[in-house]
Amino acid sequence: MDTLQLGPFALPLDRLPGIAALFALLLVGALVSRDRPRLRAWSTEAALLGLLSARLAFVALHWPAYEDHPLSVLYIWQGGFNALAGAAAVLPYTFWRLRPDPDSLLRAGIPLVAAALAFAAGMAAALGLKPAERPVPDLTLSTLDGREDSLRGHLGQPLIINLWATWCPPCRREMPMLVDLAAEREDVTVLLVNQGESAQQIRQFLDEVGLDGNAIRLDPRNRTSETLQVTAYPTTLIYDAGGNLVVRQAGEVSRAAMEQGIVAAQRAGE
Repeated sequence: MDTLQLGPFALPLDRLPGIAALFALLLVGALVSRDRPRLRAWSTEAALLGLLSARLAFVALHWPAYEDHPLSVLYIWQGGFNALAGAAAVLPYTFWRLRPDPDSLLRAGIPLVAAALAFAAGMAAALGLKPAERPVPDLTLSTLDGREDSLRGHLGQPLIINLWATWCPPCRREMPMLVDLAAEREDVTVLLVNQGESAQQIRQFLDEVGLDGNAIRLDPRNRTSETLQVTAYPTTLIYDAGGNLVVRQAGEVSRAAMEQGIVAAQRAGE
């Protein structure tokens, strides 16, 4: 399982630890600060500061992936946070904000510990629910012009497999970036494996948005999703040169996350 289904929404498992930590900080902070306005304000401020710092640190570390499209810094639904940077910002801020009130400063330790425990529990849950790692499947798909293409025939360098469908809004949003990545990187193979749709449907979508279809592969029977136990689209899998899974991410993916995954795949294959 890559996601937790919350009604009509799907929460990627890699977002679970951070969300659990923020929720715990706000909830426990509200409980311990009923009679202390300064402490109540601190818990909200600390949550926002931690979120902002974690995001900005990730962006700073991967700025080349954002500089051509700086507005994508705001696309927080794509993920991309540095938890350590968030914690590093919250702790000194807590001391500075609450130092005039030693009792509130002491009480602040309760929601901070709760947030740390919630983060750890979220990590454990995400790891426990994560599907078993599987190598590149031994499947032969087809290109838009009808040529057969074996997935395992692309081993020898990092391989990215993105599972998508034209009816999926996040898939449509990330598609231009993935098509550009496929065209720009000769040291990585990017295959955009459509699930369950016809060549005509895919061509119509590509014509509407003005995208090249060289990286598109057809899987009308959803064999790739079934083999890899993918339950939500889009899902992106990054393999090293030997076909071993390095990164698996459900949900819309950013260029920064792709570049980070490629580096991890290259290191894993050394």
